Amino acid sequence: MSNEKKGSLLLQAASFIYPRKCVSCGNYISNEKEDFCPECKADVFRTKAPFCPYCGVGKEYCSCRKNLHAYEMVIAPFYYEGSIKKAIGRMKFGKKEGVSRFLGEELSKDIEMKYFGIAFDIVTCVPSTNKSIRERGFNQSASILESISIDEDKKDYDLLTKKPQKDIQHMLGAEKRRENVLNTYFVGQGKDVRGKTILLVDDILTTGATADACASVLRLGGASSVFVAVVALDKMHND
Repeated sequence: MSNEKKGSLLLQAASFIYPRKCVSCGNYISNEKEDFCPECKADVFRTKAPFCPYCGVGKEYCSCRKNLHAYEMVIAPFYYEGSIKKAIGRMKFGKKEGVSRFLGEELSKDIEMKYFGIAFDIVTCVPSTNKSIRERGFNQSASILESISIDEDKKDYDLLTKKPQKDIQHMLGAEKRRENVLNTYFVGQGKDVRGKTILLVDDILTTGATADACASVLRLGGASSVFVAVVALDKMHND
């Protein structure tokens, strides 16, 4: 029996023993090459060029008024709606850390395409508090970063630290989000960001308050520039 045929049989056996699940709804899917069931696949919304460099959405949805941020620009492969919103929810609140592998791989493709030619010195992620990690079991942004195809020696999962916030961020409006993240993020002790070009990874960007707060402390620490890459953007609340 040829090695190719053996490999095909092993793949079929693995699919039978460990059937593939839709990353959005969790239902079993028969096609091992797909990440979504047919119903969920039809409800995936990708960002499309031309993109606004300030808020990352396609220009047909842009209403950001080109407000400046502490970060240079933001990119994302998806909009935060439909099946992607459900997939991120499964990852974060259903403790389905495996979903982050798909999200990280998709974000990796977007980084390679939209940030082509930019040499990042450090690639990091938005941190979680120790309390959140204990409750959830992992930091979703760090889990996404693990699946991004960038040199491992450039990844620093502990570059930033976070202290507990007064309120839950995703429950707040735009102005309250900005107030809530003040004095929340810090450059980790002993970390040197002076003169560095940094890529910051997160799962979602809505108002940009979290990304701005993280980028601000990195710039205050001496970073030359900060770029942001997220899985999904809220196209209705970009600023």
